Amino acid sequence: PRLRVVARYGVGTDAVDLAAAHARGVVVTSTPGANSDAVADHALALMLAALRSVADGDRRVRAGDWTAVRGRQLGSLRVALVGFGRVGRGVAERLRGFGSELQVVDPVLGDAALRVAGALPTTLEAAATEADIVSLHAPGGRVLIDEDWLRRVERPIRLINTARADLIDERALAAALREGTVTAFAADTLAGDTAASSSPLLSEDLADRVTVTPHLGAQTVEAVDAMGTGALEAVRDVLAGRRPRHQVLPPHQEVPS
Repeated sequence: PRLRVVARYGVGTDAVDLAAAHARGVVVTSTPGANSDAVADHALALMLAALRSVADGDRRVRAGDWTAVRGRQLGSLRVALVGFGRVGRGVAERLRGFGSELQVVDPVLGDAALRVAGALPTTLEAAATEADIVSLHAPGGRVLIDEDWLRRVERPIRLINTARADLIDERALAAALREGTVTAFAADTLAGDTAASSSPLLSEDLADRVTVTPHLGAQTVEAVDAMGTGALEAVRDVLAGRRPRHQVLPPHQEVPS
């Protein structure tokens, strides 16, 4: 009964019952933007790792195999970003430095807003047929990469996910990797996460095409410091009777003025 604030160390609030907290007058906060640069950096790292077989190359060298595998240069490819929030914009800025052709899928922002931001609007369906790399930066809650979408792919594609695991049908993706429709998958999350050892994407026969990191996207000194500072400021604000900068409410609720 004395609880007044739940300060989320990060942006995800999946583990918080927002409706129950709101009903009891408990303020829930998050730290959006604190780790955006870190996650954008990691998305680029995963793209490069997928294009140049970095993880598989390391495994092969340790096994005594120095056979060269020819990859692709990021600047020669068309990249479709699905979601153009803080992380998506950060990835776009970095890709421009490589010279990649950039497309963006974000129906919430709309084509006009994307063009103002210097991005070429596209659709998820078009990305399946036109992109060399599809990088996911959308909120979770619904499957975007499923069997139907994968059937649309017309040329070998690489898939990157530093967003949410539930955006992908993992069984359908594993089948596409075996068929060669998707040539590489690199991600910072899997369904079930620490219980994901049974994921079809971790099958041994896909080890040369799949790279997964254990939620490293936000794990930089700078991002962790920023998240900690933001969470602490939120607690101080609530306890002092001030409205915190980043209050999280249940759907269809408005922050009081």
